[in-house]
Amino acid sequence: MYKRFKVKIKPTQEQVDLIEKTFGCTRFIWNQMLNERQTVYESLGNNRESLYAHKYLTEKDYKQQYLFLSEISSYALQSTRKDLQEAYKKAFDRLKKGKKTGFPKFKSKKGKQAFRMPNVHNEIRFLDNTTLKLPKLKGVRLTYLPKNFKGEIQSVTVKKEHGKYYVSILCKIDDAEVKKERSGDGITGVDFGLKNFITTSTGDVIYGLKNVLYDVDKRIVKMNRALSRKKKGSKRREKCRRKLSSLYEYKTNRLSHFQWHLANHLCNENQVVVIEDLNVRGMQKLRSLSRFVSTQVWSTFVNKLENKSVEYDTDVYKIDRFYPSSKMCSKCGAIKEDLSLSDRQYECECGASLDRDINAAINIRNYYLVNDKKSEDHIDYRRGEEVRPRELSFDNFQGIFCEALNPALAG
Repeated sequence: MYKRFKVKIKPTQEQVDLIEKTFGCTRFIWNQMLNERQTVYESLGNNRESLYAHKYLTEKDYKQQYLFLSEISSYALQSTRKDLQEAYKKAFDRLKKGKKTGFPKFKSKKGKQAFRMPNVHNEIRFLDNTTLKLPKLKGVRLTYLPKNFKGEIQSVTVKKEHGKYYVSILCKIDDAEVKKERSGDGITGVDFGLKNFITTSTGDVIYGLKNVLYDVDKRIVKMNRALSRKKKGSKRREKCRRKLSSLYEYKTNRLSHFQWHLANHLCNENQVVVIEDLNVRGMQKLRSLSRFVSTQVWSTFVNKLENKSVEYDTDVYKIDRFYPSSKMCSKCGAIKEDLSLSDRQYECECGASLDRDINAAINIRNYYLVNDKKSEDHIDYRRGEEVRPRELSFDNFQGIFCEALNPALAG
């Protein structure tokens, strides 16, 4: 099992200069190797034998041509070459399957700033509780060390986000040490909504951060307008840019904190979490819904839910995308074709009257019980005949630490 820890670092000025130089060198190597591959393909594309037999230059060859590449860690250059090869491999795999794909592109200074270094011969290790030794950088000070940090370090990624520096540490942990004991063994259906972030079949209603993010977006729009009026190269423009960057950082951290806590709650309380397989891209094409769908950010929450489910050994089950969970009555199974988005209360001819989102969540749960063979092994004693809505809050924002858990992280 692999677990990733993201921690803020406090590098010295010398370390900052070397980190920035490493960003530039890895970006330079990526662009040079990508340009070489494009040039070779244009000249040898019609001759497949010569194309497959061609040997591309490695980072060692480029270090002989450009001596400044020797000033940074060779592990960062090797990882850049492997990342480019993996990007091409994934692009061709999607192309073979007949899917739309995009090939690697040239990197810019304004894009993502990061480089990765694998842990070879234990060169990456902790000197003390708050000092991490990295190749070329020596001892880098961390703001803190997470209490649940454990495992063997596999690689470290150094990132720059909103003018601050972070390290993302990938660790390998024994499965027995990762697993946590759940407090409940129920089966819950989760309905994603526009009014509320999610509604569960047990009656839990989580409103989400729609209002909070809306206020932050208004401040971001106002700050962008102020930035456009500042003279380029002036101190006031740089000051305004930093304020705008801090707003984007606050928005990202606030949303990530909320989603991690909600995912932890669902996986801790349930043995099976049944969710919808939504076509988010299709919903964003509708002018009336695009803004609301983009602010809910369901896709990132689903990723966090799947990662956290590994920790609690919880099953995340996705139902059929075209299943009419909202239009179907959860008691008699009748489908109400004329149901509109404005109808917030589901009224059926059989006498059922309940909240629209709770009705959909119950149908999502029932879909799993009917269609999945594993459902015979799960028994949920919590839900009765009637479900009363209960609002939950996950808005105690203090987080500066992000974690991810996924067996595929090592890839």
